[in-house]
Amino acid sequence: MRNFSITLVICMALLCSAWYWPSGFTPNLLVKSSIFELLSEVDEFDLELPLDTIIAQKNTDNRFPARLSYSISRKEEKSWNIELETRGKYRKRICAVPPLKLRFDKEDLEAAGLKKKKKKIKLVTPCLDSWVADEYVLREYLAYQLYTFISDRHLRTHLVKIKYINTQGGSSFKRYGILIEDEDEMADRLDADLCEDCYNFPKGQMHSQANHIVDLFEFMIGNTDYSLPMVRNMKLLQPQDSSEAFVVPYDFDFSGLVNAPYATPNLDYYMETCRDRRFLGCSEDDRELRIASSFLLHKRVKILQYVADFKPLSEESRQNLMDYLESFFTILKKEEVLHYTPAYIRAQEEAADKED
Repeated sequence: MRNFSITLVICMALLCSAWYWPSGFTPNLLVKSSIFELLSEVDEFDLELPLDTIIAQKNTDNRFPARLSYSISRKEEKSWNIELETRGKYRKRICAVPPLKLRFDKEDLEAAGLKKKKKKIKLVTPCLDSWVADEYVLREYLAYQLYTFISDRHLRTHLVKIKYINTQGGSSFKRYGILIEDEDEMADRLDADLCEDCYNFPKGQMHSQANHIVDLFEFMIGNTDYSLPMVRNMKLLQPQDSSEAFVVPYDFDFSGLVNAPYATPNLDYYMETCRDRRFLGCSEDDRELRIASSFLLHKRVKILQYVADFKPLSEESRQNLMDYLESFFTILKKEEVLHYTPAYIRAQEEAADKED
């Protein structure tokens, strides 16, 4: 009888906990499987790093020692001795703090009960040397989050406030940053394999409807800095069950949604500003495009509400972004997406020139 009572108490506790925790929320008491998942519970951390050396050697493959620390209670702090390396291309050249990759020690991860193979995290850093940089980091984070409303197959991201402490002089500053799940971890989570160097992947082996949705998402945020055929600024994955391959987009700083001051319009697409939209998708099957457009239209309320509720951005900035996104949904409603292809724009301009 006593054992039965103990079992009953345990079962009731589990049932109550399942009812109490909101859907999608994982209590901090539960062990995370990866360092990314662990840090996704952290809102702020300090990063001690040799910033002068990193900036001077940003175009090398060198790794730099660093220390990441954060509070886990009022009296207790957790620290990780890690290595940093610079990453990226354009932003590595022009940003005040180059984009970084955080590398954790396998033994440290194993000692903490985490998967030692999942030891890397990408960090989006501030590109400008002022507080204004936060605006563009927040906007890019928003782009990543909006894609989660559209597809379950996405890179997980986490917004964090970082205090950068330069060990070469002692200066420090706080900025927002974005932690991005490593692509290998994403592939494992999605039961898929990354396809590296898979350029001009056969269309017949890809999920065409999913491709339309990706193209429409990029069109929604005003991004032309990508290519499906060349798999640029996206990851191509092949499901392990041999079903159709799919892509996961990333890197949205050149989009009209972010509207970063260093971004330039693509003149090959007849753009005057980065906020000009161009649809780079394939229009071979209008029916599939209409289905994808309808799918996006059904996400309109959730997308706009998420932006409205994103309080890290000012009310003015949120309204600006909602107006920009609303203009996209207006295009969908009018079924005018194909009026924004580079070929259509070119034809319109050539016709106007002939009239002149």
